[in-house]
Amino acid sequence: DIEPGRRLPVLIRGGTPVERGWVDAHRQVIEQLARTQAIGDAGDEEFDAASAVAGSTTVLVPLSDLIDKDAERERLAKEIERLEGEVERAAKKLANASFVERAPAEVVDKERRRQTEATEALERLRSEFERLAGG
Repeated sequence: DIEPGRRLPVLIRGGTPVERGWVDAHRQVIEQLARTQAIGDAGDEEFDAASAVAGSTTVLVPLSDLIDKDAERERLAKEIERLEGEVERAAKKLANASFVERAPAEVVDKERRRQTEATEALERLRSEFERLAGG
């Protein structure tokens, strides 16, 4: 129930130097297209926020009574469930000796990267869920 025209602050946590460089280089365009107040660094400060994961970067929108915390926990739970399924599917593929032996090396490598990225995103989302749940 946030007003569509309301500009919200966006904070960034983590991310590789390349990802951070990309955000810095395109900050004005991102702020204009996403209609944000500003993009800042979240640092290590803990606060209630809606979150999304992009690569190794976590994008945070401070809640500050803007959205229903229960709804955000529900959204995070669904995303966690989706990522758990993705990690499990990748693990099954990689545990299949026939797949690993017969598939081209680049396909196996891609599956390993997919599993690693999903596992890392899953850890970050679980952390955000726990923080939002107060524990």
